[in-house]
Amino acid sequence: MYLGSAWELVVKELKEWLAIAISMLPNIALAALIFFLAWVVGRMVGRAVERILTAVTPNKLLVQSLRSLSHALVVALGGFVVLAILNLDQAVTSLLMGLGVLLLAVAFAFQDIASSFFAGLLITVRQPFEIGDIIETNGIKGTASEMSLRTTEIRTFEGTTVRIPNKRIFQAPLVNYSHLGKRRVHVEGAVALETDTALARDAGISAVSRLSLRDPDREVEFFWDRFTGTGVAFSLYYWIDYRKEQDYRVARSESIGAIRTAFQEAGIVMVELPPLPPVLPQG
Repeated sequence: MYLGSAWELVVKELKEWLAIAISMLPNIALAALIFFLAWVVGRMVGRAVERILTAVTPNKLLVQSLRSLSHALVVALGGFVVLAILNLDQAVTSLLMGLGVLLLAVAFAFQDIASSFFAGLLITVRQPFEIGDIIETNGIKGTASEMSLRTTEIRTFEGTTVRIPNKRIFQAPLVNYSHLGKRRVHVEGAVALETDTALARDAGISAVSRLSLRDPDREVEFFWDRFTGTGVAFSLYYWIDYRKEQDYRVARSESIGAIRTAFQEAGIVMVELPPLPPVLPQG
């Protein structure tokens, strides 16, 4: 008896649900059509955003990110319209409230990831470097090989790959050696105290001026720095075209060899260059 009553109750509920579903078939069809249109329009909007931004900025990461974001916003808007058509207004309100709580919880739980994400957006907009540039940040020096909204990949000159969160890159000093396409080479050394300083200066400048890698539009600079006890220290500077790290290393190696040969031919004795003394804190 009880089993029969239960079965009748189930059948009654199923009939009511079926009647409701049949009565809502037009709304369901309309909702499906609107969601499909939202998806199509979202793709069209994304492509339009991509075309516009491509004409404005060469930054591919920024273009792709804004394209995906615009597509997602249009689809989300279509989703809310679908819920309203299906008479799920209360569900929309609950969904928005739940989404707000969820976003707040995610922000607290993944604040480092979120901060790296927004830092990546700011780096993408400001463009302090491009893929292929030689940069140095957070004690890491190498070629920027890849960048996402969360991390930047640097390929070091030792052959290793380092991924740094964009938050750390945004907060730390960043040196871009490729930005100007030029780099100044610094060579230092020391000569004996009895050396003719004018002769040494002319010999050093003349030796470096003949190097093929030197930028002929900039002067070679030679300065006497300090007494070392057994000699006089000097610094020599000149500029080169800089595209890769090997350009700098080859230029510095050639200049050291050229200066040494020029000093030997002029009878100039080079002495050991001691390190600078530590700077003691004042007070």
